[in-house]
Amino acid sequence: MSLHGKIQVNSTDVGSWMARRLEPLSDEHDEHDYIVNVVMPARRNLISRMAAQEFTATLRHRYSDGALRLAAEVLGAADEFA
Repeated sequence: MSLHGKIQVNSTDVGSWMARRLEPLSDEHDEHDYIVNVVMPARRNLISRMAAQEFTATLRHRYSDGALRLAAEVLGAADEFA
């Protein structure tokens, strides 16, 4: 199972993320490892230039907590690398 998302500012894509479960689902209440990849390509706006950024991490997530919680965990992990 994988979950994908775009990161946008004012309808402009500025990055993307993906979380992919590394093992088959055994029970929806068990925690499973997910590999997370966040990519922010190099870009330029009117004020500054941003270098490309990419990070990969592993998260533990309970399937029954749902996709929205997983997305919040991915973005929270990305904040630690910013």
